[in-house]
Amino acid sequence: MNKAIFKSTSQAVHFSFIMESLEASSESVMAKMLREHLMSLGLWKSEPGSINFGGLTSLEIRGQCAMIRASCRTKLFGPEFWVIVSRYGMVKVGKTRDGETAYYLPPEKAEALDSLAGWLTAEHASLPPEVLKLLVIRATSNVEGMRPTFRAISEKSGCNKDTLCRHAKKISHRLRELETLAFDRLTPYFERDGVIECQ
Repeated sequence: MNKAIFKSTSQAVHFSFIMESLEASSESVMAKMLREHLMSLGLWKSEPGSINFGGLTSLEIRGQCAMIRASCRTKLFGPEFWVIVSRYGMVKVGKTRDGETAYYLPPEKAEALDSLAGWLTAEHASLPPEVLKLLVIRATSNVEGMRPTFRAISEKSGCNKDTLCRHAKKISHRLRELETLAFDRLTPYFERDGVIECQ
């Protein structure tokens, strides 16, 4: 029996979005870049077998990752998909003319953040839409420099920091629930296709 590529659904999804952001390159260069990036994110464990490519070529690995992302798009309901893209979709980093670090959202990630904020509006009707979007970015961003602080949001919007904290806690909890639901929905498909080990 062939061994599954990934240990879990979350690992498979995270890795597939990382692959989308990397340019195709020779296998040895790609393998080194991926290993270093995954180690920095805490996804690459020192024990062998954390991710098993079992002799797949770089093109086949890219194909598997594309299928995982396609499953996210086709198997998940809107809010579940939006939370996955908001959390795992990559952010482009660049420099401004002044040499400052700048973060750029690819269209799919920007749309997912907008959609999530819109979806949460009913539960957080007292917040202005732009504040709600900033709290969604804060809850889903893995990029420290991109996560707005409560102080920055408060200064920009005039909202009370305590109010922001209360809403942020509820938003984070709701988005974690959605993410868990998304992984639960994807897991049977990934197990069936040998992408992850059967639980």
